[in-house]
Amino acid sequence: VSSKTSQLLSLLREANTSIRWLLLQPTTNDPKLEAVCKISARMREEVLGALVDTALLEDKVKGILIPLVSNRQANWLRLQEEAAQAMDDLAVYFSGQHALKRKVRNEELEEFFRSLQQRIEELSLSSQEDMAAL
Repeated sequence: VSSKTSQLLSLLREANTSIRWLLLQPTTNDPKLEAVCKISARMREEVLGALVDTALLEDKVKGILIPLVSNRQANWLRLQEEAAQAMDDLAVYFSGQHALKRKVRNEELEEFFRSLQQRIEELSLSSQEDMAAL
């Protein structure tokens, strides 16, 4: 979702600009555009409604994104810690030294989960390469 948000906001701004242009530029040299711009009062009202709807949608999207962006760093750190802890739990489980009834020893899986834990702890929010590292 976050990779498409800038495209979504761009599209909303472009729609908003195009609708405003239709309302504010009734004269043009292009006959096709002139036909589009010469709209009835009812149609002008519908275009104005579309402008308001587009602006409201843009405002809603921004309202959703602002808390996400402002909490991004805190969420990243919390989720990174949870993922690293989960990898540690799995590594401990496969070490065979856990308090469960059935002991399962698998050194390959233990090492695999330890390496995942280390990779998670080394990730940073700023790098796209780090996002693709897993």
